[in-house]
Amino acid sequence: MGVDPIGGFIQGIDEDVIAEPRDRGILIKETRTLEIPIAPGIEVTQQDMRVACGLRLYERLHVPAGQRIERVAYVFIEKADAYAHLHELWLRELECWYMDETGRHRIDVDYHPTANPPDWVKKLDAA
Repeated sequence: MGVDPIGGFIQGIDEDVIAEPRDRGILIKETRTLEIPIAPGIEVTQQDMRVACGLRLYERLHVPAGQRIERVAYVFIEKADAYAHLHELWLRELECWYMDETGRHRIDVDYHPTANPPDWVKKLDAA
């Protein structure tokens, strides 16, 4: 596994890199959650998600428990955008929310993906 636009692992934690989500987000001190608002049509890349995970890890390693960011939540303005990002956010334990006229809605808590193995795996299972 390397570090590329579609994934990778958290290598060292560069404070300049992890500052970006912190600067874009809104810190909710009561829940120690960094909420990152996402405008309509904006893509959250896997690289963005990795940086958010790096921020969360950095905080766990370097900031006292009562003061650190414990959770990172992406808050989408459009419901469809939230659902388009749900699976990748869920894989990384990043919260996925959307807003509408009735308020804010978290959609990752009850998300249970269904496995869809490739055909060659289905053939092996059938044998």
